[in-house]
Amino acid sequence: MTTVVANPRARKRKLLDRLQENADSNERDEIERQLAQISVALDYLDPTGRMMNAADRRRS
Repeated sequence: MTTVVANPRARKRKLLDRLQENADSNERDEIERQLAQISVALDYLDPTGRMMNAADRRRS
């Protein structure tokens, strides 16, 4: 797994762990916002770690 994909996945795991640790509502909102951003970023990356263009996304 490339660093481009591994870093956001590691960050996502840490945020999910924090979310389960009785986060207050402000922290929960911030964590959920960051998770949404990470999910969008990961949606655009293919397994090789390169950005997918629109044609690649239609094929996958």
